[in-house]
Amino acid sequence: IKNNPDKKLKIVSLVRDPIAVEISYIFHTLRWDKRDANDINYDSLRKELEINNYQYAINWFDEELFSYLGIDVFSFDFDKLKGYTIIRQNNIEILLMTLEGLNDSYKEAFEEYFQIENPKLVHSNKTSNLGYQDLYNEFKKKFILQADKVDQIYNTKFTNHFYTKDQIDLFVKKWTNK
Repeated sequence: IKNNPDKKLKIVSLVRDPIAVEISYIFHTLRWDKRDANDINYDSLRKELEINNYQYAINWFDEELFSYLGIDVFSFDFDKLKGYTIIRQNNIEILLMTLEGLNDSYKEAFEEYFQIENPKLVHSNKTSNLGYQDLYNEFKKKFILQADKVDQIYNTKFTNHFYTKDQIDLFVKKWTNK
């Protein structure tokens, strides 16, 4: 980018519930680490989540996008109801979309961003297709966090920038089982 400042750059980035990101990440690392899912249980996975402290997704835009490209996505409005926005700064365009609203918004967003008609969405890299979907489903059913921890995770500029209060309330309910 620095060597080719006139070159146009297009980036697509998804935003997702930070707790769901961390859970998905833990299960994807099972494949990368070549760990046998039979040797892994709910308690060991929960400990891994606590070590990560749910900060990866919350800080990603500051630590990665801003530090490398100088673009502060939080200084741009995000259309929470549409579930996407397009940021244009200098020679860079970024399509930001919430994963939770992807099925509803991708067609309009892709048509606007890529200038293509009738785009098709292909789901890939799903944790449920990686060979340990039973463990993954069991984990998601059992996993509950204390309300104060959930409040700490969702009371961030990240979550409040990309999600409505109603969407955040649904996340809180999901992970506190309330």
